[in-house]
Amino acid sequence: MLGALGAQSSNSDSLNDRRLERAREHVNKYWFPVNHLLVEKIRAGFETGAYDLDLDFLLFEIKTDLALFTHCLKRVGEMMRAEGAHLMGCLNPMDFLRWAGLERLKEIINDDELLRTKHALDGISSEQLSPMQKAIVGASAAEVISQTQNLNPEIGFSAGLLRQLGLIMIAWNYPQVYHAALTNLRPGADIDVSLSQALGFSPVMLAMTLANEWGLAPEFNAVWGGQDVPPTRNVPAGGSNELLRRLGKICEVSEALAKANAPELYPQAEHDWQTARREIVSLLGSENLELIRKQVKDNCENYVAHYPQLFDGLADFDPPRRIEAAVRSKAARENPYLRHCPDVLKRKLLALYSNLNTDQVSRENLLVLIKDIIPQAGYSGGVIFVLDPGTNLLMPRVKLGR
Repeated sequence: MLGALGAQSSNSDSLNDRRLERAREHVNKYWFPVNHLLVEKIRAGFETGAYDLDLDFLLFEIKTDLALFTHCLKRVGEMMRAEGAHLMGCLNPMDFLRWAGLERLKEIINDDELLRTKHALDGISSEQLSPMQKAIVGASAAEVISQTQNLNPEIGFSAGLLRQLGLIMIAWNYPQVYHAALTNLRPGADIDVSLSQALGFSPVMLAMTLANEWGLAPEFNAVWGGQDVPPTRNVPAGGSNELLRRLGKICEVSEALAKANAPELYPQAEHDWQTARREIVSLLGSENLELIRKQVKDNCENYVAHYPQLFDGLADFDPPRRIEAAVRSKAARENPYLRHCPDVLKRKLLALYSNLNTDQVSRENLLVLIKDIIPQAGYSGGVIFVLDPGTNLLMPRVKLGR
């Protein structure tokens, strides 16, 4: 009996390995869309010599586009293998791009294949935007916290971003599976667990498989908490265990913060927020989120500048407000009477719900209710009652109409 169970487990693992390999081939083929306008801007910079004396300026531009940054890492990894080059024990993906230098990066970015993809940012959905926003928050937080802990912020940024890469890839390349996982998200579960059950591998496993293929140091897996992925080559630790431990902790905190800022993906966002808050105070000495907020804004600058109508909300880093809005949105969805309202009235009520604050009565919200929503609903008059916290009674506050 035990032997049969062992064989069954082995067959299941083999099936999941095959699924992961097929997924690796699929996402490598289609990736996710680069910022076309940024690519055109960089290509123009090559022509004018803008990067000839400042490679780091080019790397900063590349870093502001998640798809371009990861695509360049993939292509540079291919170039290194073709040339028989390697960076032993390299934990900093940005050093891959520095090794490539201006001419190789120019070759990668000028390649017409870069813009030939079935995906386009113009067609992005809110579901596909969420994991990109989560990636920017996680990467930016890891970048800032690493710097405050006297660690290389480039490694922090890269680790924070690559940890989210699998989720982005699934959102773009398995949209039906991703949509179904979101739609059927159970209370207490999160999107990563649902996708693992549906696909047979986790988003993080997919991301680590890609990173291992590029040639990043296997220790990078430990930074993500991916110790279950075997190293692809031997790399001397060289006393880096403490560095990896600290980076791993930073990634955990950044991940919790990114989840807290994405309550639409993670129903346990409130718990993640409290965890992240406590750890940030432990690491930074205070709940100083302004540095992270600024870094988030800087890292999505080109998205917002080139596609403002699509990405205006990308720099929206405010976990408590987003969690509160998600709670209100859930309450609105659960209002059984909304479905009987005309569409115009339904939209107005949902907009009102999204602006409610449980801590205070807003005069602006009352005016919207009195002047817009109540007349739209067809009422000629009435009274608005407000809960008095002292007596815990509803008290008449505003009389309107007849």
